[in-house]
Amino acid sequence: TQYSHTQYSHTQYSHTQYSHTQYSHTQYSHTQYSHTQYSHTQYSHTQYSHTQYSHTQYSHTQYSHTQYSHTQYSHTQYSHTQYSHTQYSHTQYSHTQYSHTQYSHTQYSHTQYSHTQYSHTQYSHTQYSHTQYSHTQYSHTQYSHTQYSHTQYSH
Repeated sequence: TQYSHTQYSHTQYSHTQYSHTQYSHTQYSHTQYSHTQYSHTQYSHTQYSHTQYSHTQYSHTQYSHTQYSHTQYSHTQYSHTQYSHTQYSHTQYSHTQYSHTQYSHTQYSHTQYSHTQYSHTQYSHTQYSHTQYSHTQYSHTQYSHTQYSHTQYSH
């Protein structure tokens, strides 16, 4: 591994690169991080950039400049409905299921998504897998196999 200008405490890392980051009580493997803060988190095969995460798990996802908190998303679309292969922009959804969709400039809460693309959105209480996100924030989520850079994580 390679580390520069970082602080670590009670952590495990393998095959990773870190620069200007802070970590505490975390586990990482095969990841790249730069200018990030992490605490009490688990990550594997991920990349992060300019994001904030707390109490989250990620898998096979991409996120950038986004907000998420306490949500679940998987193969669903919009308020208590199911949709697939759709595109949405500038919308608000709550308690919905989406799958194979694209969203931009939207708000979601208490939903399930998988294999989707999101940009400039807000999520809360969510779970994501095999998705792409940009300019978002996440908290209390589960992700793995993701890419993040310039991010902050805590609990």
